[in-house]
Order: sequence, then C-alpha cells, then structure tokens
Amino acid sequence: MFVRLPVASLTLRELIGSHSVFSVPPFQRPYAWGVEQAIQMFDDVASAAGLDAPELAEPDYFLGTVLLLASESTGLPGSETWSGSPAEYQIIDGQQRLTTLTILFAALRDSMEGMDEFVDEIAPLVIVPSVIRDQTVDQPAAFLPCRLMLSGRERVFFNRNVQRPGCCNADFETEEPQSEAGRRILAVRDAFCSALELLEPAERRKLAAYLMGYCHVVVTLSHEIDRAHRLFTVINERGKPLQRNDILKVEVLSGVDGEGADAVRHWDEAEQLVGGDFESLFSHLRTIYGRPEQRIVSAVRGLLADVGGSEPFVDDVLLPYARIQAGIVAASQSAEVAGIPYATNLFYLGRLNGAEWMPSVMLTLRMHQASPEIAHELISAIDRTAYVLRVMCQGSGRRATRFQAIAKAIANGTAVSGDAEVFSFSRDEQRAAAYNLRDLHRRNQQVSKLLLLRINDVIEGRVRAVNPADYSVEHVLPVRPQANSSWRNLIPDPELREIATACLGNLTLLPCRLNAKIRNSDLGQKRDLLMKGLTQETTLAIARDVVEAKNWDFDTIKAREAVLLEAAAKILRIDVSETPIARDKRRRASRN
Repeated sequence: MFVRLPVASLTLRELIGSHSVFSVPPFQRPYAWGVEQAIQMFDDVASAAGLDAPELAEPDYFLGTVLLLASESTGLPGSETWSGSPAEYQIIDGQQRLTTLTILFAALRDSMEGMDEFVDEIAPLVIVPSVIRDQTVDQPAAFLPCRLMLSGRERVFFNRNVQRPGCCNADFETEEPQSEAGRRILAVRDAFCSALELLEPAERRKLAAYLMGYCHVVVTLSHEIDRAHRLFTVINERGKPLQRNDILKVEVLSGVDGEGADAVRHWDEAEQLVGGDFESLFSHLRTIYGRPEQRIVSAVRGLLADVGGSEPFVDDVLLPYARIQAGIVAASQSAEVAGIPYATNLFYLGRLNGAEWMPSVMLTLRMHQASPEIAHELISAIDRTAYVLRVMCQGSGRRATRFQAIAKAIANGTAVSGDAEVFSFSRDEQRAAAYNLRDLHRRNQQVSKLLLLRINDVIEGRVRAVNPADYSVEHVLPVRPQANSSWRNLIPDPELREIATACLGNLTLLPCRLNAKIRNSDLGQKRDLLMKGLTQETTLAIARDVVEAKNWDFDTIKAREAVLLEAAAKILRIDVSETPIARDKRRRASRN
C-alpha cells in the first residue's frame, strides 16, 4: 500500500516553538558551518526583514527543506498538543541550518535583556518552556533539556555554552572547546553576538519577529529509517534541478525569431564565459540598469523593452557584460596581470564574500575602457569603499544599497574619480570604522583576516598572493588563558587584559596547522613552535615580529597596534590616529 509522506510548510515558530524536541542522530557529521556561512544567512534574513531598507522587505523568507524521522504515532511538528511528553524528532537533513538558527535565537534571547516580552517569545525556541521556569543559570552542572540536542560530545558543550540563558553575554565564562565542531559553534555564537550589537533594540525585535513568524521551511516527515535515508539521498545527490537561468533563457530567447541564430549563439557564449555565475550576471545587470528593487524576471522583461527586444539585449548587453564579468573574475585570481593597473584592487575585491561591488566595476570597465587611468581611479575607490563597509560591519543589504548609489553615479557621470561625493564617508561613519578596529576579530573574523592580509602587504611592500583559507588569525595573548598561565601575570588586570587580547596589536596570521598547535601556549613555547613550523614561504611579515618578540606585555601590544593601525589607515584612508587601546586605557583611568 502506498503511504504518502506527511509534508508541511512551517514557520520557525511553528516548527521549533511547538511541543517538539529535536536531536541529531550519531551518524550525522558534526557541526560544519563557519562564520562566513552563518553571517551570510544572518545578512540575508536581515535584508529580507527590511532592516537595511524597509521598502525592500520580503513578505517571507524560505530557509529550505528539513527531513525528520519520528515514531509511527508522531505527526508533523505543530500538530501535537502541550499535554504529555514532547514529540521527539531526529534530524536527517537540515541539522546545520537548525543548529545555526538555534545559536541565533540564543544570541537574540541574551541580547534582549530588559525586553521581557520578546525574551519570553524567543526563549522557548531554545529551551523547553517548563524547564525555563524550573532551572536557572546558577546550576552549571544541570543539563537543561533543550529544543535541539546535538550528538556526541558537542551535546553538553552546546547546552552549557550556547543554550543556557546568559551564555551569549560578553561576561560569560566560556568553556574551552575540545573539538573543531565546538570551535565552530563558539565562532558562530560570537559572530552573531557581534552582529546583534550593531542593531538598535527595535531592529533586534523586528529581526526576532521576522525570524519566528515569516521565515519558513518545508518539513517532510518519515516514520522509517530506511525510507528517510533514501529520501536524503534523493534530495542531496540525484537529479538536476531547474536553474533560474533556464527560466531566463526561455524568457529572453522566446522573443528571437527564426533569423536570430546569432542571438542564440551569443547566449551560449555568454553562458560559457560565466559558467556557474550566469544567474549572478543577471543580478548585476539589474543594478547596472537601475532596477535593483525588481524581481529578476520582471527586471529582465523591463530591460528587453528598454533596449528594443531580445536580440539587442543579447548582443549589446548580455554578451559584452559577460565578457567583462569573466575578465574581472580572471583578474581577481592574480594580483599582477600585465597591462591591468587595477589588477591588485580586483585581487583584493575577489577575496570578499559577496559581490555587491561587481556591478559598479563592470559598469566602470564598460564606460571607461578607453581611459584606463579613470578606470583605475574608480576601481581603487570601489575597493576602498568595499573594505571600509566591511570594517563598519555593515550587512549585505546596506552594502548593496551603497553600491547601487555608486553604480548610479558612475552611470550618470557624476563619479569619474575617486574624489566623487558618492565615495565619501561621513565623520560618524569613519568613527564607526575606527571604533570597530578596537576588536574587529570579535565582530567579524573573516574581515579581520582579510584586513590583516592587506596590512601584511603594506608592511612587506608587495602583495602576497596567499590563499586566505590556508591562514587563521592567532591571538598571541590567548583569549582564554589557563588559570595558572604566565599570561595572566603579564597583564594581571582582567579588564585591561581583555582589551589587550581583542585589539589589533595582539593579532597575527599563521598557517592553520600551526595555529591549532600553539593556541594556549606560553610565549616562549609559541616562539619555539613557530621557529620550527614556519618556513620562508609561509612566514608573513605580520608574524615575524611575534617570532622575534622577547616579551608580550601591554606596552608591546600597544606599540604594535600603532604600527598595524598606521597600515590600516593607508588602506582604508580613515583617521585612526588615536589608537583604540590607548583610548580605552584612558577611559578606565578617568573612571577610577
């Protein structure tokens, strides 16, 4: 007998906030998302919620599919009543997203102290409500029964360092993770906390409400483990889904008559040039032609009407811009390309996650291909703008809005140099960027790494074309030194030690394999391990002074921060003359 699968579209409140608990079965891989993936999801949801631009808010946000396994008598989440024990589900597909969302809900809960109404709404999505009333954070040994239970040793770690009320506060004493999954969990937790710090209370409430009520998933429920595994295989491995560029191809080429063989050939050439990024090309064209607020298919229909039909669109818009985009991507792979003065700028831009800068560069190269000096100046300004916005920790929506204005200024001719008004930053914006340099790694680990790589290039006087994925940021003075560590004697004052730990002067870049080995070692041990493990090829200038350091006290960190900030000022062209570490020290002295 054919048994249909129970399927439903559920909001996160309906899925997680119902009388249900979820567990990750032992055969699932450990938590694997990084900060980059988690923050991208955060930015996407924040943008859909209209935090950056209320007029562009989406009516809902689809988070994908979730496959659950439960006993025969258990229905879909949300179909159970609150009497009796919670319905139990195993997550067969979707555990990375649900784990990341749980971290975000925990961070939101702890960031809303004093807003009891919203805390009461969010907290049940992390901990079972009856337990919230009965347990307190003063019971460190207690394992709080939570909505989501991870597998293996991460279960207790996740419970004690994320799900327990107060875990996401800055003063919480976090346990040292014993696995890579644990380190990833903490990194994502801290990244979410930093991102939420940048939001006003009203924005946090708006984000929380949107997450609970307007973000949804399609849930499929299986009651047989073998059937669940087959479904997982089909969902993740089989078939080739219809891509949006297939839909766009029909939309555009349906207007080509029998004489339009060249248009079809040019479409195929454009598709081959950009490959997997073919859909992004259409997204960039929306911005270039001033239609960023429109849905992509509607925007393409408008463009076809503007340029006179399918063939002019393919011949004069699609193919030329496909060639430009392919050239930008190729140039971004190498810091030195013969005959391209702005190759270094494209190289640095290519390291960024997200391509909101791409349309303005494409437009620059189309309009100023005969004037490479103008193109160089504009692309240099675009590069600088992209990195200042990242240091300001602006979300993807706000960055996109900024670059839409830049593309418009380039298109109408008001921006023909780096001094154009559209590239300027207000005094408050520059102060925000300078302030974030105080603890940039805590606010955004990936941006911190990329800025340190650029600072290294300024120090070395050349571009080191290393793969950022091969390096990680190391805190020379550890974030959480052991109770008996000599690091605590170097800077005995806990508050001052925390300031010194987070500042730019305490950071360096090491190959990932080395960073894991020396994490909490004393300075002498770190120096010995680095001297043995670093080679001429892998040693960056920003790490060389650490190897040569005889001491690493507050004054050493302060002096090194001044050097790194001077290099950062050259890159960002903002005022960082007053070092953040010195400012914090003075503020503390004035309070005392």
